[in-house]
Amino acid sequence: MFYRIKEETEDRIIIVDSVAGKIYAGLFFSALTLFFLYLGIYNVHNNSDILSSIAGLFLILLGAFYVLLGSFSLLINSKVTIDKKLQRLIDERKSIIKHFESVKMSDFSDIKEIEIVRTVQSECADTWSIDLNIKSGGRENIYCGDELNVKKMADKICKLTDKNISYPEKDYRGEKICSSS
Repeated sequence: MFYRIKEETEDRIIIVDSVAGKIYAGLFFSALTLFFLYLGIYNVHNNSDILSSIAGLFLILLGAFYVLLGSFSLLINSKVTIDKKLQRLIDERKSIIKHFESVKMSDFSDIKEIEIVRTVQSECADTWSIDLNIKSGGRENIYCGDELNVKKMADKICKLTDKNISYPEKDYRGEKICSSS
C-alpha cells in the first residue's frame, strides 16, 4: 500500500507502512462500507421484488467485506528488512491484536530477481512497485512509490542482494541498473 523507509545503511534497509497511508486507506474503506451498507439496506427495505432484495443483500455483504479490508489496513503493521549481513529478506506482519503475527524469511539465494512493475491506471496516473520473484514461484511486493523512488530503491536492493532487476514494461526492457557479480 503506502511505504516509507525507516532505516537505511550500507548493509540494511528497513521498509515500514506509512501511518498517513494507513489512515487514508482506513477512511477510504470506511466510506465504501457506509456507501454499500446504505445501498444494501435501502434496497432490502424499500423494494418488494426478490431480485432487488438479493441485490441489497449482496451490497450488504460487500459492505461487510470492506469493513474487513479497512480493519486489516488499520490493524496490521508490516515491516520488510533486507539485511546483507544475514543474507536474508525478513517480512514481518504484526497486528495490534497480539495473536495475529506472520514472519516470512527468504534467503537471498531464494530470490530469483528484483522486478520493477509499472501498472498503468489511466493516462495521467501510474503505480510503480518493487516485487521480488522467489524461486519457489512466489512473488513478494515490498515497496510502492513514484517512478524515481522505486528505481532508486530497486538499485539499493540490487546492491544488497546482488540480484538483477527486470522491467516487464517494453519501454524499459533491457535497461539494467546494476548487474550480478
